Amino acid sequence: MLLTTVQQQQQQQQQQQQQQQQQQQQQQQQQQHHKRQIATTITTIPIISSNSSSNSSNSKTISSHSNTISSISSSSSTAISSSSSRSSSRSPSMQQQQQQQGRLQQQQGQLQQQQERLQQQQERLQQQQNQQQQKQQQQKQQQQKQQQQKQQTHNSKGSKRSTAAAAAAAAAAAAQG
Repeated sequence: MLLTTVQQQQQQQQQQQQQQQQQQQQQQQQQQHHKRQIATTITTIPIISSNSSSNSSNSKTISSHSNTISSISSSSSTAISSSSSRSSSRSPSMQQQQQQQGRLQQQQGQLQQQQERLQQQQERLQQQQNQQQQKQQQQKQQQQKQQQQKQQTHNSKGSKRSTAAAAAAAAAAAAQG
């Protein structure tokens, strides 16, 4: 009589486990659908197989403890219900999708701000380069003016010397004549 009750309980637990696996497969399909919409990785729910090993160990101890059979069956049913509630709570909801979309939008806004800052920095660098080029051109122009002034002064000194020499030669010729 005890073995038959144990077998019945094991069959009930196996049926519950099969139902749980079907529910988890449906949840996994829903999660894959949500993955395609969100385009982000969502962790899949692993299939809980630890209950089967715990049930087999419980069945060995039931034969010596007939009073604990009812408590073990009730605890196993509560464990299965709690695991199903956990798996259902892990499934992504619309709120999670909205939160993820909001985070993506925030990240996009931050990227846009960074791009704008980079553009501003590039514009500043271009302005600095333009200013440096203008300064270089001004320096070149000043150098050219200084060289022209030097040449003019040199030419004027040479012409003065030549006129002085010509006047001295003319005076010497007049004195001899």
